Amino acid sequence: MKILKNELLSKHTTFKIGGAAEYFCSPKSNNELKEALSFAKNNSLKIFIIGNGSNILIPDEGLKGLVIHLKMSKIIISKQKSTIESGVLLNKLLSVFADNGLSGLEFMAGIPGSLGGSICMNSGQGKSSISKFISKVWALDYNGEEHIFSNTQCKFNYRKSIFQKKKLIITKAEFILNKDKADEIKKRIKDLIANKIKRQPYDLPSAGSFFKNPKNLFTGQLIESAGLKGLKINGAQISEKHGNFIVNIGKAKAKDVLKLAEIAKKEVRKKYNISLKPEVILIK
Repeated sequence: MKILKNELLSKHTTFKIGGAAEYFCSPKSNNELKEALSFAKNNSLKIFIIGNGSNILIPDEGLKGLVIHLKMSKIIISKQKSTIESGVLLNKLLSVFADNGLSGLEFMAGIPGSLGGSICMNSGQGKSSISKFISKVWALDYNGEEHIFSNTQCKFNYRKSIFQKKKLIITKAEFILNKDKADEIKKRIKDLIANKIKRQPYDLPSAGSFFKNPKNLFTGQLIESAGLKGLKINGAQISEKHGNFIVNIGKAKAKDVLKLAEIAKKEVRKKYNISLKPEVILIK
């Protein structure tokens, strides 16, 4: 496994924003991940974990330490139980599940993340979350020791899990899904993606929904009704298509995105007395 120096992180995020990593690697197995962890420990380096680079914002000055880009991608299907490694992209996973007549995760269609990041954030759409279908999660600590968590032990909540607070790296997960006809699953996925393309700015780089939805409300509607749709700061813009997306319309910087986010928070608080909480994570 190669460990690169000064790798530009904008190449590895869906926002296409971010400076360089001091060190960067892409482990494709648990053994390579352990090798990366040993390198970080032996060189006293801070560790950063990324998957597909969605739902994150990298600082313009980059990251000092070792950025580990998880690329483990084995998929094992066994009847209704499936074991999936954390580097698998969600669109690939949904396609494999559909081919095997396994249903339940169609609501994840169109989310541009990898499995590990989605479990960590307990990603979903509306009231549906990926955690509902997870039975076990495997993770390595920073010493390379493996831990296995039941669904309950993961402490899933709305866009939350234990993995956000502890120094653990998700390596794989076991899913229990429902049987259904492959053609019907594929049609649901196709319809969901078509609907999202109509409503969300899939043609521009972004990190996905920028803020969490307050209870029983939609952040996009709050931002739009505050008159902020289309607001620009340099190369960053609050999407003209959906108020809860900040998009990169050309050479945006992290500082531009953060300024827009602060304006949105301020205006929504002033108009509705609601404090927006970011869903996108600023890595630092």
